[in-house]
Amino acid sequence: MLIVALLKKLKARFGLIPSEPPLLLAREWGVVVFVMAFMGALVILAEVEHVRSRSLVQSEIALRDKKKIDVVLTGAVKHPGLYRCDPGTSLRELLKEAQLLKTADRRQIILNKLFYSSQEVEIPIKKRSI
Repeated sequence: MLIVALLKKLKARFGLIPSEPPLLLAREWGVVVFVMAFMGALVILAEVEHVRSRSLVQSEIALRDKKKIDVVLTGAVKHPGLYRCDPGTSLRELLKEAQLLKTADRRQIILNKLFYSSQEVEIPIKKRSI
């Protein structure tokens, strides 16, 4: 619509006949280019926002439907067995429930280890020195 109005103004101003291509001045070309660039930027921003909102919705669904994982703790713990936890749970958190024994070799335990899938972990026992 803007282009049609612009062409009508040009026709009235310069007396162009319909079969001639419209002649635009440098300033008018600048306006046309600016408007087209602005509209293109709006389309790109709208698409980016759409993609971002869609990914946020998908991540919310994934967090809501997050499944529990099973970690089996054995070895030098007071309560060995199966522990059901969320993905991303650390060994430190599980050992608070399982309670380390005094005989556990703490130097070999990586407390910051994170679990993202079900697995079995054996807590090492100190070796007696002779």
